[in-house]
Amino acid sequence: MKHDVLYNSNVNIQNEKSKPDCLYYIGMEPKGEFVVSRDMEGKPLSYYLDDMWNWSIYNNGKKATFNFYVKLNNETIFSLCLKKEMKWIFFSLIWMKKGPILSFRTLSSYLSLLRALGLYLVDKNLTYKQFFSNNKYIDGFSNSINQGRMSKLGMLIRHCHLLFDINVMRSDKEGILLSISRKKHEYISGLYQHPPIPSRIYSNIIKVVKDDLDDISSSIDKIIELSNRCIEDPLLGLGRGGLKKKRARGERVYLEPGKASFLNLLEEYGLVSFFSRHNLRMDRQGLSSACSFIQKCVAVAIQIFSGMRISEVDSLPYNCIKEHILNGKVHYLIEGFTTKFNHGINLKAKWVTNNDGVTSIHLARKISDLIYSASQIRVHDEDRVLFASITQLPFSPGVKQEARAITSIKINQYVSEKTLEITNSDIDELKIIEPFRNWDKDEKIKVGEKWPFTSHQARRSLALYASHSGLVSLPSLKLQLKHITTEMTLYYAKGSELAVNIINPKSDHFANEYQRSQHFSQAQSYLNVIFDENSKLAGIHGLIVNRQSSSEHTIIFNDKAETIKKFQKGELSYRETFLGGCTLIGECDKRITNPFTECLDCASAIIKRDKLDKIILDQTNLIKMLDEGSFEWRKEKKELDYLLGFRDKYKWGAE
Repeated sequence: MKHDVLYNSNVNIQNEKSKPDCLYYIGMEPKGEFVVSRDMEGKPLSYYLDDMWNWSIYNNGKKATFNFYVKLNNETIFSLCLKKEMKWIFFSLIWMKKGPILSFRTLSSYLSLLRALGLYLVDKNLTYKQFFSNNKYIDGFSNSINQGRMSKLGMLIRHCHLLFDINVMRSDKEGILLSISRKKHEYISGLYQHPPIPSRIYSNIIKVVKDDLDDISSSIDKIIELSNRCIEDPLLGLGRGGLKKKRARGERVYLEPGKASFLNLLEEYGLVSFFSRHNLRMDRQGLSSACSFIQKCVAVAIQIFSGMRISEVDSLPYNCIKEHILNGKVHYLIEGFTTKFNHGINLKAKWVTNNDGVTSIHLARKISDLIYSASQIRVHDEDRVLFASITQLPFSPGVKQEARAITSIKINQYVSEKTLEITNSDIDELKIIEPFRNWDKDEKIKVGEKWPFTSHQARRSLALYASHSGLVSLPSLKLQLKHITTEMTLYYAKGSELAVNIINPKSDHFANEYQRSQHFSQAQSYLNVIFDENSKLAGIHGLIVNRQSSSEHTIIFNDKAETIKKFQKGELSYRETFLGGCTLIGECDKRITNPFTECLDCASAIIKRDKLDKIILDQTNLIKMLDEGSFEWRKEKKELDYLLGFRDKYKWGAE
């Protein structure tokens, strides 16, 4: 990196004209007039000198900005230098870091970390370069951040060591990265993760949401009709307060004698009780609140009945619900996007849902139709979003914007108002599910106070109780919760074997929808392993698969439908494990004593090379943290030797 090199920006350009400037790296940051973003016509939107960069053009046209301002009591020369250094680091992530394009959301998370770090550095009177050169400071800062930021911090350490050409001992660098990885693992293991919702409260949330869905379903057509009338006539139902606001803006408006008040309109449409039940204002602005309330309710319902993240719900397209017929039975799939697999870039994904999820989507479409009609934006159905911004309605207060319609904050507010108060029995249940977490000292979860709902809890609780019910296997959970690894699926379902069984297989519960897709999911996971050309298999069943893959007379490779039928009949079974997969029909009693080595010689095991390598790496790192010669060290070292010996004795094909 010492010589001149041309660096092109790694951004999602719309056309060649919108491409930012290129950088010839000569060991220093670009000049202030360097163009970091351009519009479709090639006109500059933002320069390197700016403290706010307009990034909308590279975010598929959605409003997006990067703000380098760090809130301080007073700005000094030192803080200005830190901001300049922060901008250079952030710039280099886009222009110089190799790899795939980073999405706006991912870049924003890096910038958020850099800004938080900036506050820490001001307090310590350190530069960014000094910080990344000293493991003591890195370790101190890592103690104050959450798991998500720890992941980003590890990436920044590697990047900044190259950027600043920091010459540190390799052992020191690897040591701090291992420390951060260990803290991240502790975080994920349960110290700070989203808590599961106690079964009593979780059941009540589902009931309340379903009751609201029924209430909305019976009233939404009236709300839409009244909204359209108010859109057509800006003075309809306008009160004296609204009249004064219009006149203050310079509008010359007068109320016609005998014009109906908004309360009269609500009575005419039979909506007074609906507005009263949901604490909505009895004026035109209350219509906006009603539409917002409907969006929040259906969004959390979609989460509850699918396991989607709130960001995935918000990005759903208008035509997202699809029917899938399997063995003559109709299953409903939600087709949307996830960003978890592709560095923050949208990737197509599907979720299984039930009738309540379908109802929720249809209700959301009605509000979306109203908003698009009111905004007079002509967009084809395939280009519409399911959750359009309420601010586009003419009777909605505030500035018109294309901001995200649904956020976790809105969802949390909606559910938190309706949750039950925590009881001692709820705390006792949490202690059973996660016995190693100090629930008595959790400041957010206290007896007598309402349950502090967060949108991510809906996902974890779904995994927890669905797994315990026996209606959903781990592969199904993996597909449903959209996690790359089974480890994260196990994390969400951790403690499920101890949870209260709130799912009644005989009831019309949404978990039955999972049951109908369970065998299909298992078969798909099994077939994915078999047809993965990059997967190197070992283990007794893995060798059988290898032999079958080279045969022309095997059902598995000639008839996928027949394979799925075998899973439905219970003749085949598959679930993922830390080392690959297990084809045992029924429960396993071996992995209780040793989850890794017991699988290696099992007749039902499929061992994947990449997973085995990961376990060996994790085991090696674990041993480094133990005192050499101690009982724990000898025990873990013996297991590592067994894993290494197993790997060495197999011929894995071309390396």
